[in-house]
Amino acid sequence: MPKRMPEQPRHASKFLPGNQNNVATSLALRPAEAAKALGISPRYLSQLKQEGKIPFAPIGEGKRPVIVYPVDALRKWLSEQVKTVSGDHQ
Repeated sequence: MPKRMPEQPRHASKFLPGNQNNVATSLALRPAEAAKALGISPRYLSQLKQEGKIPFAPIGEGKRPVIVYPVDALRKWLSEQVKTVSGDHQ
């Protein structure tokens, strides 16, 4: 029997480091793709969204709009999260 290759997410891999040339193909990520690209769980991503700590865009009207995470906003947000470590520990 031939070995099955592990399934890859359809779109998330193109947003991971090392695949920067493909990021321009999508303006925004769905929650599972955004979580995978950031290296966090979907549950933690949802928590950050609920707390207003991460940029997102609701698309559509009504009770359940589609939630997307703009790639450019995520990159900016992530760069703002970087903490520099200095030799001075307080």
